[in-house]
Amino acid sequence: MAWQATDQVAAGTPRRGWSRRRLLGAAGGALGAAMLLGGVSVPQVGGLAGGRRAWAQTRLRIGYLPLISVGPLFVAYDRGYLRDAGLDVELVRFASGAEMVPALGTGELSAGYGVVSPGLYNAWARGVRTTIVADGSRMMPGYGYVMAVVRTDLVGQIRTPADLRGRRVGMSVVGSAVDYVMRHVLAQGGLTEGDVEAVRLSSADVNAGLAGGSIDAAGVAEPFGALTEQNNIARKWLLGDQVVPGMQVAGLLASEQALRDRPQLVALVTAWLRAVRDFLPGQNSDPEILEILQRWTGVAPDVLRACTPTYLDPNGTVDVANLQAQLAFWQQQGIVTAAPNVAERVDLSFVDAAVQTLGRA
Repeated sequence: MAWQATDQVAAGTPRRGWSRRRLLGAAGGALGAAMLLGGVSVPQVGGLAGGRRAWAQTRLRIGYLPLISVGPLFVAYDRGYLRDAGLDVELVRFASGAEMVPALGTGELSAGYGVVSPGLYNAWARGVRTTIVADGSRMMPGYGYVMAVVRTDLVGQIRTPADLRGRRVGMSVVGSAVDYVMRHVLAQGGLTEGDVEAVRLSSADVNAGLAGGSIDAAGVAEPFGALTEQNNIARKWLLGDQVVPGMQVAGLLASEQALRDRPQLVALVTAWLRAVRDFLPGQNSDPEILEILQRWTGVAPDVLRACTPTYLDPNGTVDVANLQAQLAFWQQQGIVTAAPNVAERVDLSFVDAAVQTLGRA
């Protein structure tokens, strides 16, 4: 096979033994990668709660990374929504989304949760026919969970983006959602990357740099923003919804092979949207959802409560115009050199079918 999972577990029982730092490091480092779902072919769609069908099916193997934004997947499993949709699920953890990309392209994995990035656009340009079938997250008002933070002792000195000139600024991995936000922060101050000392580190290492005084400001994603404030290392400064309002951060992807099995994808998207509607209002307060997120991501409930929340459209809609705008930006930056047809890589008929069953939120 073209891929190998780093760890396989029965759904609901993630492997123990990771340190808190390692878990959080994995979450931050994976922000710009894909979270991919392993594939099967299912003969028909099971009903929702109260109408479940007990028919034979191939096990759906779902790969995951421990990101808070993947919370609806964890909720969908733990609350039985995948089972209610007639899907027999095993969750498989991967060390990075990059390990899953070739398998998604060949159809060895059938669907996935992918962060919008130059890597995704370049894959589309190379002919990898993955398709976004539902919203994964975006920067709506009050939900700017990718953000810029400022070291606590510099809060009075760094007030506007222009004040970053000549400073050491954590920019994360090139092409990541954090990088996208931070490039726009600089632009708002009339600056480019050349006007600062850009530091390319993972979020966990950026926080260490802030704590040690070697970085003045940085881009991070939750839970690292909450952790910096809890530890009095830095303060949340500019949230992503203020910097890049409406940014389409991620989407639920399907492989070309999986698109041929419409009932399976409708079942998966229906379960996903049921969980999104639980996760969206409960991610910072619902004790059961907090416990689910802690178990799958390793982030403590007190940190989760302090996180800037993640937004996912409860009806699954994707902002295609924003996807096109991000492509144009990365082309201008010289990171993406080809021009894939973005509109052809989005198919919202699956969320339309799911909403017909669930009702519009």
